[in-house]
Amino acid sequence: MARMWGTLALRLANAGLLPLDAAEYARHLRGFVDELAAAHPRAPIGLERVRAGVDAFEQAGERLNAAGAAALAAGSLDPALARRVNRGLRELERHWLDPEGIPGRPWFKHTLYAARYTYAHLELPGLTEAFEAGDWTRAGAQADVLERALARNTALVADLARDLGASRAERLAHLEARLATLREAFPGDMAIYLKHLGSGDEIALDADSVYETFSVIKIPIMAEVLRQAEAGPWRSPTASR
Repeated sequence: MARMWGTLALRLANAGLLPLDAAEYARHLRGFVDELAAAHPRAPIGLERVRAGVDAFEQAGERLNAAGAAALAAGSLDPALARRVNRGLRELERHWLDPEGIPGRPWFKHTLYAARYTYAHLELPGLTEAFEAGDWTRAGAQADVLERALARNTALVADLARDLGASRAERLAHLEARLATLREAFPGDMAIYLKHLGSGDEIALDADSVYETFSVIKIPIMAEVLRQAEAGPWRSPTASR
């Protein structure tokens, strides 16, 4: 066991991109859905939308695998992009969580895995227990929960694949579009200006609009203080008071 965990730790530590295969994950999920449907052939509700969600998740995973392999093979993976993708991959498992938990046992938050009262493993716990109880209203609600989780992770994986496969200019345009959407939804006035000090890339959305500064004025003042302190000996104007 120690050898296995040691090998796993080394593999993760040396990975340019975390070796998490979302497409393979989706194939396992499809197996869970197939087993549940086979065990309840006369269930009055279908699982077509869940199956469609699994299919979409698998397709997004295959695109991510291809984009990741191409980026690693090219040997030019931007470290900032790699960190962003790896951070997204770590979010994948969290997106399966349902804050409400499974009915009757809300301490189990994961929509894919839990344990039975006997401690035996249980896949798709909320949906499976509803099927076994013949509670089709609850089964429909749990299918909706699973569909939403699939949609969240499909969107996440698709975004990561797009970022990996896109040029820097395309990634910048995608970020600008996302910021513009957030700005439009904001219940007030918002201006955005971003500049990457390494690359010089900029995003400006109504950046020249005039706003009251209020406490925001402290930011450039503090930036100048820190710049002067870093440049050499520096004495606070208030130090002698």
